[in-house]
Amino acid sequence: MKAFRVLLVLLVLALPVLAGAVPPAGAAETFRADGILVSDVWARASKVRNSAAYMAITNEGEEAVRLVAVSTPIAKRAELHTTRIVDGVMKMRPLKAIDIPPGETVRLEPGGRHVMLLGLRQPLGPGERIGLTLRFADGREIAVTAEVRRASGMRMKMKGSGGGTRADG
Repeated sequence: MKAFRVLLVLLVLALPVLAGAVPPAGAAETFRADGILVSDVWARASKVRNSAAYMAITNEGEEAVRLVAVSTPIAKRAELHTTRIVDGVMKMRPLKAIDIPPGETVRLEPGGRHVMLLGLRQPLGPGERIGLTLRFADGREIAVTAEVRRASGMRMKMKGSGGGTRADG
């Protein structure tokens, strides 16, 4: 009878996970505050001084929002950037802001808009977690956690690099 009670308690505790109500360990987290949903937040593993962070930002409100800055304790600076191909060469440029229209999702992803992490204070290894704070033009701030992932297979050709450069550190 005692074994049955223990089994019943374990089943009750596991039921939300089995039903999908609780994400399993290691599943991507989502962060929601004041009508903004941030999901799939991750940063590129790096053994060098710089890295990048990526995410999806959904504006659940009825007015446009503008991401104007990102900060993190793991880097000297975090900047909004975009990547463009010019004459067959990938070039990055800083952005002053990223607009998110009402009801839409904007993705920050490799090869496009992203957050540059400049002057890392330590290497970033796969599986680590780092904190980022997103700042919006209206004063809202959202603290998120990024999982560090290996970006294997991602190639970038930077101006003056003399060819392809692996993006995974």
